[in-house]
Amino acid sequence: MNYDYSICTRAVHDGAFNNEPGKVRYLKSPRQDGVKPHPAHEISVSAWVQEVRDLADGIADSRVCDGGDVLVFVHGYNNTLETIARRQRYLTEDLAAEGFKGLVISFDWPCADSTLNYLEDRWDAAKVADQLVTKGIQLIARGQEDGCETNIHLLGHSTGAYLIMEACAQAQKKGSLFKQDWRIGQVAFIGGDVSSAALAADSAWGQPLF
Repeated sequence: MNYDYSICTRAVHDGAFNNEPGKVRYLKSPRQDGVKPHPAHEISVSAWVQEVRDLADGIADSRVCDGGDVLVFVHGYNNTLETIARRQRYLTEDLAAEGFKGLVISFDWPCADSTLNYLEDRWDAAKVADQLVTKGIQLIARGQEDGCETNIHLLGHSTGAYLIMEACAQAQKKGSLFKQDWRIGQVAFIGGDVSSAALAADSAWGQPLF
């Protein structure tokens, strides 16, 4: 059976994920139509990191670096868990068809499935952006220090782009990250929920990303 890997920052209520920020969980979900991420799919962070690195390393015979490539998909607002899981599968299939030889994982932040919830969703995205740094980037940094050469890329859709920008801004404030040997490969935005001015060369908010 194939699996999809994700980092989930949603709270759990009555045995299911909801739309509020919560404990960070590392999920390994069956790649099947109709299956959405569930708290029961959680595995230990050490097992999750090791499997992701091993899969990225084993997928490709043509890649940018020796450890393989991992693309982290950060979804936008107004998305259900089913939609997010489906888009991750589509990305996996479509990028493979285009010749991408890496592993697609997702960073799931707590959005609702309503356009009217936009402002609260954006607030929640900012609140958990730090988790992309402390629970994602720092894990990558430790792996690279240990000799792991996995190349990490970020893809942000809609408010996912805002979250990535905010994560980079928060990373700049963490002195410990500057003492570690870590890197991000490429960053791409699709319909990014950020202004073009934010990506200008003189943008204070954009500088950490660059």
